[in-house]
Amino acid sequence: MGQPCLSGGTLEIFLEAVLPPVLVHVYGDSPIARAFTAVGYQLEARADPPAAIADDTSAVLVASHGVAEEPVLRAALAKGVPYIGLIAGRKRGAAVLARVEGGERVRVPAGLDIRARTPGEVAVSVYAELISLRRHRATEPPNVITR
Repeated sequence: MGQPCLSGGTLEIFLEAVLPPVLVHVYGDSPIARAFTAVGYQLEARADPPAAIADDTSAVLVASHGVAEEPVLRAALAKGVPYIGLIAGRKRGAAVLARVEGGERVRVPAGLDIRARTPGEVAVSVYAELISLRRHRATEPPNVITR
């Protein structure tokens, strides 16, 4: 597309959309938490250090192997973070969420079921779920809730 130029020539303008990175709050210092941060870097997601949850956080992942999980989950729920995931088996996850009001919004086990075993595979499964949910929300009517 050309724009007329006062000097008689044309000026071509190319626009490339640059979207802000997804902000992911990773809580824990486990191998899975470290893998989640590393994989996120490759996907241009910005991993937040384990401090207070920022207002523009898109996802919170708790991967601390049972250390102070409940306060982080409560904080994420109170902030209305769109995706909250707990790295835990179904049995332990259910026990943790039974003590957290609104725990039904927390995904446990977090990630798509791709039979992940290694920390990197678990991180990929969680990011795959985040991507899938984000794409579905962009194409669905506003009141549709996806699980």
